[in-house]
Amino acid sequence: MMLAIPEIGFRPSVKTHNIDLDILCDWVESSVLFVDDRLSASEVVDTLCDAHVYQEQDFAAEIIEIAWNAIKRRQNWIGHGSPIRIQAKNIERILSWQQASAYSFCMVLACALYYKNWAGRFGSNYVEQGELFEVLAKESLEALGWHVYHTGWASGLHMSDFQSIVSGVSDCLNEPFINNAMTSLYKSAKEEKLDLVCYKPFIDGRGGKPVYFMQCASGENWEDKLKTPDLDVWTKLITFSSNPQRAFAMPFALQDDDFFKACNRVNGMLLDRYRLLSAGKDGKDWMSPELKARLTKWLEPRIKTLPTDAV
Repeated sequence: MMLAIPEIGFRPSVKTHNIDLDILCDWVESSVLFVDDRLSASEVVDTLCDAHVYQEQDFAAEIIEIAWNAIKRRQNWIGHGSPIRIQAKNIERILSWQQASAYSFCMVLACALYYKNWAGRFGSNYVEQGELFEVLAKESLEALGWHVYHTGWASGLHMSDFQSIVSGVSDCLNEPFINNAMTSLYKSAKEEKLDLVCYKPFIDGRGGKPVYFMQCASGENWEDKLKTPDLDVWTKLITFSSNPQRAFAMPFALQDDDFFKACNRVNGMLLDRYRLLSAGKDGKDWMSPELKARLTKWLEPRIKTLPTDAV
């Protein structure tokens, strides 16, 4: 048994492969993680043919071989942190979704793009989802060696005014020159699209260090946010010793060409699903118990109701 055929990215393929490779890989990975603990390549081929996505098994086997290699590459990036093991003709689950809650969270967020009716059952309030993803990105970055400041405005972590958000950014970076007149103009701007500040300080604490202002996007409109936060605005709010660069985090996976284009639009650092999950590459336990518990609670009702191909 597998998850149901995704509602997008799968079109009938007769002479050309009309199937989105990233969605195909996500569908296979999610099926192993959430539905069946072991899948063979031939089972996936049969499912595609039974659903009339493909007419010929040999032709379907071509795209599955490509997907197998792509999944293998993905799993190599996260090493011992992966809850699945891929072999020549099989994929098997080696950790439960509860034991891999960060991975599961990212996969469920991807599934929300592919199964709109299912996702709609949980309402349209995405504040908790967004805040959970921000915390996940923060803890991943910290495990990867960065210092991180979470503005937390949208999630209610900070109920203070915009001046306090700007002051928090100024303090964490030791950049004291705030333009109070400009800050007052943006007083209704919340965090001005800034979710996380990540930086690597030197022992002297002064400027001239790597600094990234990050937007975290966990929903289907992520492409609309690639050029946020607006660094031109932030460099008017604070006079930096050296200007920050933009960064962007998302729970989705992209093929190399699309990854390049997204990086180009961000013009900075891009963290996709597998860069975030690489914090556990060596098998270390990088998430806080609080975040694990919150993710498990959020995930459980969603995973229980995921659509499958069962008759």
